[in-house]
Amino acid sequence: MARTFFVPARNSRHRVAALALYRSLVRTARQIPLPEDARNRKPGHPVAQLVRKRFEGNKTYTSLRLVYSSMAAGYKFLTMLTKAKSPESSEHHNVVSFLRTLNRKAAKQRASTPPPPSKEPKNKEAHPPLLTKVSGPAESPKYTAEPRPSEPMNRPRRVPTVTGNSYGFPFIRYSKPHPRDMDQMVRRNRDTYEKRINSIIWVEEELAPQAALEDQWDERMYREMVRAGLAEGGRSHVPQDETFLWSAMKSKLWYEWRLENMWEHWTARGEALHQLAQEERALAAKEKGENDDLGPLADTILKSQEETGEEPRRRTKKPFGQRDQVTTPNSHPMPALDMARSVERRLEKKGVDVGLSSPDPFSSPVWAQLVEKSEQRLKFWVKRSRHGGGKGPRLDDDDPLAAALLVGRKSS
Repeated sequence: MARTFFVPARNSRHRVAALALYRSLVRTARQIPLPEDARNRKPGHPVAQLVRKRFEGNKTYTSLRLVYSSMAAGYKFLTMLTKAKSPESSEHHNVVSFLRTLNRKAAKQRASTPPPPSKEPKNKEAHPPLLTKVSGPAESPKYTAEPRPSEPMNRPRRVPTVTGNSYGFPFIRYSKPHPRDMDQMVRRNRDTYEKRINSIIWVEEELAPQAALEDQWDERMYREMVRAGLAEGGRSHVPQDETFLWSAMKSKLWYEWRLENMWEHWTARGEALHQLAQEERALAAKEKGENDDLGPLADTILKSQEETGEEPRRRTKKPFGQRDQVTTPNSHPMPALDMARSVERRLEKKGVDVGLSSPDPFSSPVWAQLVEKSEQRLKFWVKRSRHGGGKGPRLDDDDPLAAALLVGRKSS
């Protein structure tokens, strides 16, 4: 039969007895009067501190012999501490002498032990940002990056890798796993990109059909008022730029503009990170003495961009007759960004504040000019939504349910 160990914490009777003994010892120890030279630096009664320390040291006992010996010693000390409450008793003299001996030993140990060095805050220089934006407010975004200096590094230079997530957000990786801050940065950009894409889809599939129904309902109600002689006849009582559908299309234009602006910043970041990786690779080869393997590429990359004027690239010779499989379109699929950029440049020349950083960006002159320049696109979106471009219901003239909803009309 396997031997079973006694676990005091699992025995309810022992736990109650031990806690009662502990409370009695601490309560009695606090009632013992002590002179000032018998106290230590710690707050509280020194005898109560010794009781607490002894109980904490004996709480791991599982031997019946040790548990019994500790409990018996506790009851003996309870009797002694009860007698030590009287200053004229011999027990009180023994307690004071014991505490003075402990204080002398502690003072001698502190004198022989040198004090620990003071932890002075190190003046760490702030790391420069990895990317620095060098473009103006009315210019296309452009970033620059400086490679790490070779002096502080005591190991071979680690060439970074430029990578990106599934949405196209570029970032640079020096080691695996990358830091948690980088994970949070990638996640924030991914969430922002998803939010703007979903906003455009929501406008096209939900908001635009509902706005078209509202406009149809207002138009039908206006016709009924004209028929009843409550309003003057006309083609339409609401201008196109004041309809619900026009406001929905302006929302789509806004989300498209912000999304294209975000993508342009990502592209500029990717180009700067690619240039940084090339410079790091060239510096690593130069520090290892392997410039001959790269040929003239290393010296070209290490030159400043002011002298070269363009980003150096490594070209490979293609087989005869082979063409590029990837072509870059000359125009943006979403031209809102080009329009907004031209408006910003024109306003900057006139000295007008573009106002994009204001609390209400919709009141900025850039947004007003962008809506005016995109009028033809907005009209096309409105026409497409009215002719079934959206996935919502329509109020047809021959629909008996729609006719029954009209005030004063009977279902035919």
